[in-house]
Amino acid sequence: MNREAANGGGETLGDKMNPDPDIDDPFYEDGPSGETLIESVKQMSVDEITETVNEALEKTYTRAKPTLKELGQSYNVLLAIDITYVAYWGETEGLEWLQGAPDDKEYRWCHKFATAIIVGENTHFTVGVQPLGSVGYADNEAYPGDTDQSYHCGYVVRRLVDRANEYVDIHTVYADREFYAADVIHALEDAGVHYVI
Repeated sequence: MNREAANGGGETLGDKMNPDPDIDDPFYEDGPSGETLIESVKQMSVDEITETVNEALEKTYTRAKPTLKELGQSYNVLLAIDITYVAYWGETEGLEWLQGAPDDKEYRWCHKFATAIIVGENTHFTVGVQPLGSVGYADNEAYPGDTDQSYHCGYVVRRLVDRANEYVDIHTVYADREFYAADVIHALEDAGVHYVI
């Protein structure tokens, strides 16, 4: 929320939970650092990272819900499903869920997620993410531009629509050409929503 990167976040946000720490407490002296966060994330599986992000989105949504109601975005919402590439510039060894970036990107490796976002006038609110490219789901050597995708579109859409339905009533789903597949259409028909692909 404060646009903090891992390296600075531990220092600047470390005291927020306890504004009056015990100075003699060894944790206060050593405190969490950016490295603490990075090491924790590296030890998590892609599913654990996704679960953590989705839990944070759930807590954020709970706080935002009254405002979304005021904006008329709480019921019969428009939901955009999209692919989000998160550039990765570090070492790739041991990170099995990285995958190759599309040719039009300036980076070679990325994390790839599908996102479900409530959209409307003055509203752009993420309600769920789904990992793409995890070896648990499909071959992570597959590139998005090739014929072998690293995920199954229908599965992704079902997961995201189910997650979004926990919070809002979806009226229409918008998805780009990446999701133009028969199984996606079946998933959206089964969900009983309007859709534009």
